[in-house]
Amino acid sequence: MMEIPSIFSPEDWSFTFYEGLSRHPDSIFRDKTVAELGCGNGWISIALAGKWLPLKVYGLDINPRAIKIARINFYLNALDDDGHTICDGEGKTLLDRVEFYESDLLSYCRDNKLELDRIVGCIPQILNPNLEAMSRIITEISSEEFLYSLSNYCSLQGFVEDEFGLGLIARAVEEGIAVIKPMGIMVFNIGGRPGQGVCERVFLRRGFHIKKLWQTKIMQAADTDISSLVEIEENSPHRFEFFMDLVGDQPVCARTAWA
Repeated sequence: MMEIPSIFSPEDWSFTFYEGLSRHPDSIFRDKTVAELGCGNGWISIALAGKWLPLKVYGLDINPRAIKIARINFYLNALDDDGHTICDGEGKTLLDRVEFYESDLLSYCRDNKLELDRIVGCIPQILNPNLEAMSRIITEISSEEFLYSLSNYCSLQGFVEDEFGLGLIARAVEEGIAVIKPMGIMVFNIGGRPGQGVCERVFLRRGFHIKKLWQTKIMQAADTDISSLVEIEENSPHRFEFFMDLVGDQPVCARTAWA
């Protein structure tokens, strides 16, 4: 898999997401039309297509460089050393099953009137401490630092969930309602920082039934700035939940974790 500095590299957060997906029965994705939000370098969309044989996977990302790298990785995995396509058990190839597009959440699906069976995503859940930076126009010639920040942080989305860093998740869910088929399923990797009740309300208040498939603890990425969460705690009674190590069971607030 090819990686470049302006794209989030696969790490504990995305590995945890894929492990959660892997705990579903094969039938959840087989012969289904799937969209992955925040596909990055494309590895999950490619792995999903190879493991579950969906009808189609649309890998979507707002970062234009991510889509270029995802397409390169797509061909690196679709062709053998001699440049011939690699067929799966159904006689199809990755070229038949996967497509990558630049898209602000589900805008590509909405604009092209696609109907989805499944929407999956591992997308940012912390407000960018520099909200002005998030107002910049996103282009392929944007700085590496700015494009990389799109993988770590989100901007204000105009939802009450913004206060907890879940505004982008809330917008994804609302956009998903317009393009997902009846009885469709959304699968998101949700950080437990805001607390279970807050996380669940994102979905319950929009009419969804929740099934928590799996949970684990991972280390907070060292390059993630949680100062926006500290500021929320300083100006409200809400307390976020962090753990001092992987085996601890007593949460501490963002201010303590930040210290």
